[in-house]
Amino acid sequence: MDDRSIFSRKVEAWASIDKQLCGLVERLRLMGYHHTLEAELRLETAEDYPGEHTFTRFLPGFREKGTVTIKDAAHRDRVLYSSTHSH
Repeated sequence: MDDRSIFSRKVEAWASIDKQLCGLVERLRLMGYHHTLEAELRLETAEDYPGEHTFTRFLPGFREKGTVTIKDAAHRDRVLYSSTHSH
């Protein structure tokens, strides 16, 4: 099994979390909350992920409603990806 298929399975595992975060944003908006919600993911082994461009596949629905930041916890929380440029 190559790295891309392993990574794809990890991304698929986040689909339910993506859906839950989108639901949370919608509930907060209905309650009058108008700030941008941010999800920060800290990876312990960033080497498992083939490159920055693939991080755009994490939480695709939530990225449209909020901000996603992915950090490398093993290297002093170095930012690997941030969707802030799209907001």
